[in-house]
Amino acid sequence: MKLQWQVTDFVDVVIHSYRFDFGLTRGDPTLSDLEERLAQKPLMEVPAITIDGPQDPLKPEGRADHSSMFKARHEHTSSIAGTTCRGKRLMTSQMT
Repeated sequence: MKLQWQVTDFVDVVIHSYRFDFGLTRGDPTLSDLEERLAQKPLMEVPAITIDGPQDPLKPEGRADHSSMFKARHEHTSSIAGTTCRGKRLMTSQMT
């Protein structure tokens, strides 16, 4: 597994991702069918744990309200990268 800083286009990918999230650029046209399906917001049908970072610029209030998007068991927690979550130490590279 390559670390983020070893991937040559990492910065370009991150910048494009944020521009897309803020509606400033279009997505990949080859993924339009998938995006249309996801726009319907189907329920997640597998057990999941979601982790919020308290400094998320896209949703600073967190995502705890997303529990209605899960059909199966869902657990939500908040953690700063490099701290603990559910008793285990998280490293930045594990959160990608």
